[in-house]
Amino acid sequence: MRSDEETDSHSGQPRRNRRQFVLGASLIMAGATASCTTVAPINEGKAMTKTSIEVVKAFNKAMEIKDYDTALKLVSDDCEYTNMPMGTVRGPAGIRSVLEPFFAPTIENKLEILREAAVGSIVFLERLDRHLLPTGWVNLPVTGVYEVHDGLITVYRDYFDLATIQSKWPS
Repeated sequence: MRSDEETDSHSGQPRRNRRQFVLGASLIMAGATASCTTVAPINEGKAMTKTSIEVVKAFNKAMEIKDYDTALKLVSDDCEYTNMPMGTVRGPAGIRSVLEPFFAPTIENKLEILREAAVGSIVFLERLDRHLLPTGWVNLPVTGVYEVHDGLITVYRDYFDLATIQSKWPS
């Protein structure tokens, strides 16, 4: 254990010092990006791996145009996806079973990123998800929290107000 680390009194594990905590929190609050690569880059002329935030943005871009095959290649087989007011599913098939029917009535989607922050494998995206339905645009403020390991999303959670979407979505 380094001398600048404190020990958690319950677990005996090292915990980050205040300076590290404040830095991480301020990055998130400011909406800054401090992306870290998800896999150590391989030299010798090979392409660099994507950062955690690049993986998440690629996933969202594919979902925006309903390209489920491309999007779901970016999630792990055991990815845990939770629509926070609703429930949790696992893996690409589970994610598809939730999102494909949700996006089915949409004519167009715009997943606008308002703020983003990434620290290591954790990515936060504050989004305005805009969905064009035959009756007009529906705007849904969403915060997505993701975990990326080895270039794949392993945890994906969307936080939003269920009443907002239920009042405007076709039944």
